Amino acid sequence: MAAFLTWLNQWQTGIDWIDDDHREIAAILNRLVEVNGHPLTQDPEIAQCRVFIVLDALIERTRRHFQAEEAFLRTIRFPGYEGHRCEHAMQLAEFADLRRSLEQDGAMRLSPDTLEEFKRWFFNHVVVEDRDYVDYYVGEVVTSAAYRAFHADGRVPGGPYRDRTD
Repeated sequence: MAAFLTWLNQWQTGIDWIDDDHREIAAILNRLVEVNGHPLTQDPEIAQCRVFIVLDALIERTRRHFQAEEAFLRTIRFPGYEGHRCEHAMQLAEFADLRRSLEQDGAMRLSPDTLEEFKRWFFNHVVVEDRDYVDYYVGEVVTSAAYRAFHADGRVPGGPYRDRTD
């Protein structure tokens, strides 16, 4: 079976830790689709538990990514920070609402529509929304004389989020 999401190099931001995060989130989405497609012949509670475990991993990984991304946006003084932060908050709230409603309904798996919504969210986040701050970062920060002088060693900084081990 083909992967639900296959990472394309054209989605790269050029900021390694962000690209790594995005690839990891895509891998978790692929895992979610995989466990969601397991036959329901097994114990229904086990089937539901598998979906919830991976959904929870997706929510937690996305939350950590958003925290690191927001710290980065504050560091580079991205003018669209507040709007981007609000998008993150809304997405996490939608994930939490989905998780809660699945549990309340006793759903064993995610609907195909829900999985497609995850895909649309991922593409919108990576390809559209993040491109705004990447363009700002490259155009305003990386090309500045102060940046070049400070980073004369040629490394691309990432602050504390660059060296994290999660």
